[in-house]
Amino acid sequence: MWLILTNAIVFNLINTEIGINAEYVLGLIPPSAYWFWWAGWFLGQVISLIILMPIIVKGVSKVVERQGLVNIGWLS
Repeated sequence: MWLILTNAIVFNLINTEIGINAEYVLGLIPPSAYWFWWAGWFLGQVISLIILMPIIVKGVSKVVERQGLVNIGWLS
Protein backbone atom coordinates (compact mmCIF):
# COMPACT_ATOMS: atom_id res chain seq x y z
CA MET A 1 0.00 0.00 0.00
CA TRP A 2 2.86 2.40 0.74
CA LEU A 3 4.13 1.98 -2.83
CA ILE A 4 0.79 3.04 -4.24
CA LEU A 5 0.58 6.07 -1.97
CA THR A 6 4.19 7.09 -2.64
CA ASN A 7 3.68 6.80 -6.37
CA ALA A 8 0.34 8.58 -6.21
CA ILE A 9 1.78 11.55 -4.39
CA VAL A 10 5.44 12.01 -5.30
CA PHE A 11 5.64 10.87 -8.91
CA ASN A 12 2.30 12.34 -9.87
CA LEU A 13 3.29 15.70 -8.38
CA ILE A 14 6.36 15.72 -10.60
CA ASN A 15 4.38 14.61 -13.65
CA THR A 16 1.66 17.17 -13.01
CA GLU A 17 4.18 19.99 -12.66
CA ILE A 18 5.93 19.08 -15.90
CA GLY A 19 2.72 18.59 -17.87
CA ILE A 20 0.84 21.65 -16.68
CA ASN A 21 3.88 23.93 -16.91
CA ALA A 22 4.53 22.76 -20.48
CA GLU A 23 0.95 23.53 -21.44
CA TYR A 24 1.12 26.88 -19.64
CA VAL A 25 4.34 27.88 -21.42
CA LEU A 26 2.82 26.91 -24.77
CA GLY A 27 -0.15 29.15 -24.02
CA LEU A 28 -2.73 26.38 -23.86
CA ILE A 29 -3.80 27.23 -20.31
CA PRO A 30 -4.84 30.75 -19.32
CA PRO A 31 -3.17 32.11 -16.16
CA SER A 32 -6.47 32.36 -14.33
CA ALA A 33 -7.19 28.65 -14.77
CA TYR A 34 -3.72 27.31 -13.93
CA TRP A 35 -4.58 25.80 -10.52
CA PHE A 36 -7.89 24.44 -11.74
CA TRP A 37 -6.10 22.52 -14.51
CA TRP A 38 -3.34 21.48 -12.11
CA ALA A 39 -5.82 19.99 -9.63
CA GLY A 40 -7.73 18.22 -12.39
CA TRP A 41 -4.57 16.69 -13.83
CA PHE A 42 -3.29 15.56 -10.42
CA LEU A 43 -6.58 14.13 -9.18
CA GLY A 44 -7.19 12.33 -12.46
CA GLN A 45 -3.83 10.59 -12.21
CA VAL A 46 -4.24 9.68 -8.55
CA ILE A 47 -7.73 8.28 -9.05
CA SER A 48 -6.68 6.23 -12.07
CA LEU A 49 -3.66 4.91 -10.19
CA ILE A 50 -5.73 3.88 -7.18
CA ILE A 51 -8.22 2.10 -9.43
CA LEU A 52 -5.76 0.48 -11.85
CA MET A 53 -2.86 -0.49 -9.57
CA PRO A 54 -4.70 -3.29 -7.71
CA ILE A 55 -5.97 -4.71 -11.01
CA ILE A 56 -2.47 -4.71 -12.51
CA VAL A 57 -0.88 -6.23 -9.41
CA LYS A 58 -3.50 -8.97 -9.25
CA GLY A 59 -3.02 -9.80 -12.93
CA VAL A 60 0.78 -9.83 -12.71
CA SER A 61 0.80 -11.98 -9.58
CA LYS A 62 -1.17 -14.70 -11.42
CA VAL A 63 1.35 -14.68 -14.27
CA VAL A 64 4.26 -14.83 -11.81
CA GLU A 65 2.76 -17.80 -9.99
CA ARG A 66 1.81 -19.64 -13.19
CA GLN A 67 5.21 -19.19 -14.83
CA GLY A 68 7.17 -19.88 -11.65
CA LEU A 69 9.21 -16.68 -12.02
CA VAL A 70 9.86 -16.47 -8.28
CA ASN A 71 11.43 -19.92 -8.22
CA ILE A 72 13.86 -19.22 -11.07
CA GLY A 73 15.05 -15.88 -9.71
CA TRP A 74 13.15 -13.36 -11.84
CA LEU A 75 11.43 -11.91 -8.80
CA SER A 76 12.55 -12.17 -5.22
